[in-house]
Amino acid sequence: MDFFNLQKKIFSEYFAGRYNEALKSALEAKERFPDQFHRTGFWAACLYCRTGSPGKALLELEQALKKGAWWSETVLLDEDLLPLREREEFARIKEICRLRQAKAAEKSRPELVVMEPPGRSGGSIYPLLLLLHGQGGNIESYAPWWDIPDIRSSFVLAFLQSSQVCGLNQYCWDKFDLALDEVHQTFDRLQGQHGDAGPLLMAGFSQGGALAIRASLDAAGCAGFIAIVPGIREVKTFVEQVRDGRARGRRGCIITGDKDYGYARAVELAEAFLKNDFACKLIVVSGMGHAIPENFSPLLRQAVDFVCGEQAK
Repeated sequence: MDFFNLQKKIFSEYFAGRYNEALKSALEAKERFPDQFHRTGFWAACLYCRTGSPGKALLELEQALKKGAWWSETVLLDEDLLPLREREEFARIKEICRLRQAKAAEKSRPELVVMEPPGRSGGSIYPLLLLLHGQGGNIESYAPWWDIPDIRSSFVLAFLQSSQVCGLNQYCWDKFDLALDEVHQTFDRLQGQHGDAGPLLMAGFSQGGALAIRASLDAAGCAGFIAIVPGIREVKTFVEQVRDGRARGRRGCIITGDKDYGYARAVELAEAFLKNDFACKLIVVSGMGHAIPENFSPLLRQAVDFVCGEQAK
């Protein structure tokens, strides 16, 4: 099993509450993929806390720290690490991380990778998806979710990586105004380069899903959004954008799971959009938690067809 699929296994076990099994898988990932120490060390620490071994959790963080890892203050506030918050060793870890984050932020810039369908000809029409990773993600970790033959052959994929650092080789969209600015600037650039080739829309996962909704509603020329288990904090802001008329003519699709921690807010938002005459399709995957669906390709096609209509075919 490669790292990508082992990561999926760990998250599936975690969100199902099978913490001992998830810990075993995380330690396997740590052993088999030493270059991923900044991720596996944090996962193991969280799971050791969940299984009643805070001392081992601290050791995992310290070992990863010695290899160069670090995590933002927001990440270290993860409720999994609650048993560590009053410990002096954890305070020292947080201070080292704060200094490393400040240094990394000085040189961090947004990055964009565009992948066109293999064998694409000049006159072919393909929807372009501007794709936004979740908190702690990057292009390298996010792109494999979309590396499915049907998806690669059907869409132009534009992966945007945030400039906001939240860990070693990990990025987030925490500063929302900065995130919106980076997304809008990138979208405008893509529109200039690809605007005549097919419909343009935004899609994102988790924190990136919420950002895709927000940014798409006031981006001129955007067909709409696809949000996968979006990390929605409140519905009011999104509804206000629809009510003021800026989103007229656009559509959206939310893909979520009934076991996702944000499921209730996703349903609430979809219903609020419909009540305010904004076309929004809600796709609920039974039994799925905070993840990208296993049968992602057909669900994505449903979403794109709904958002773009005849333009996407």
